[in-house]
Amino acid sequence: VGPINVTTGCAPATDFSEDFATLSNYEFPFCWTKHVYGDNSGTGTPVIEAYQYGTPHSSPMHLRFSNSNHDSAVLIAVLNQVTNLGAGTHKLSFYGKDFNASQLVVGTMTDPSDTNTFVGHDTVTLTSIYSPYTVYFDNYSGSAEYIALRRLQTSTYRTTYIDDVVYEAIPAC
Repeated sequence: VGPINVTTGCAPATDFSEDFATLSNYEFPFCWTKHVYGDNSGTGTPVIEAYQYGTPHSSPMHLRFSNSNHDSAVLIAVLNQVTNLGAGTHKLSFYGKDFNASQLVVGTMTDPSDTNTFVGHDTVTLTSIYSPYTVYFDNYSGSAEYIALRRLQTSTYRTTYIDDVVYEAIPAC
């Protein structure tokens, strides 16, 4: 009998980080969920995946959101479950870039399998070079336990990259 691989579920966290370095091309973080739906308006397949090309902020990988030829594709990455989102003590930081100044909505979800539970919390407009972005949850008092990133589509063949995602406590002043 050879080795037996066992995979356990992901425990809820109070903080986490993801730099995508342990993933291979086209993989997705194990404790995350993704929703990728084309709009049937075009060819190609929209994706959210680890990707080594396009100069990651920290090598060798970053996460790519690509809508291909679907101008209104749904692209949502749901991050690890966190137990303290409603405590008002944490922030989400990440690096992002998009050559078309696209917007990324940072929101929350009560059910990671239901896109209808997505509620936007803040919107960032990405630049063409990797830049740091921070979204504070100090004024959030809802019951959601999932943070989600939704790439807004406005036209075809747009790609957004994120890297070095960190959910952590807001430092005391």
